[in-house]
Amino acid sequence: MLTGMSQKELAKKVGISRSVLNEVEAGYRDKILRPTLLKLLTVLDKDILCDDYYRFVLEQEEKLKLLVEKYGLRKLARMIGVDASSLDHWKRGDYQISRRYFEKILELNLLSQDKT
Repeated sequence: MLTGMSQKELAKKVGISRSVLNEVEAGYRDKILRPTLLKLLTVLDKDILCDDYYRFVLEQEEKLKLLVEKYGLRKLARMIGVDASSLDHWKRGDYQISRRYFEKILELNLLSQDKT
């Protein structure tokens, strides 16, 4: 509505499927791929589109790098309940962190302690 376009028009303009756009808009997606988010940001305002999770996705590598430096890879992985290899992939940007694990990081108050 904010763009004056239908979902179909917006999806076509940014090059994603209408179903993905619908799920993002409705908040049904557990994770969003960074390339998809960047496509949407070519048309939508960051302050309108991005919640805390989406903002984290945009800076995932840097934020996780700082947390790994502070806690160590294995300790941080145990804290959030993932394999160290998964965390390392997230830190390198090979894979996208899911909302579930982002929320675990928030729950543990790790980001505010780092002021990242």
